Amino acid sequence: MGALMTPTYECYWVHDKALRTEIRADTSWEARKQFRDFYNASQDADVPVHECVAVRIWATVLP
Repeated sequence: MGALMTPTYECYWVHDKALRTEIRADTSWEARKQFRDFYNASQDADVPVHECVAVRIWATVLP
């Protein structure tokens, strides 16, 4: 068995699904906050975290 890795989430906005980003975080809540904080800082915006969706990316790791 391999070592545990930090989960990856695909994050996007409810109002703009075209803007998608993969974020590594321990929980979906943390991924949503990171996505929101980055977007708000880079766009000089104030979008609330509840506007963000984080979907965990599940993958099979082959040997």
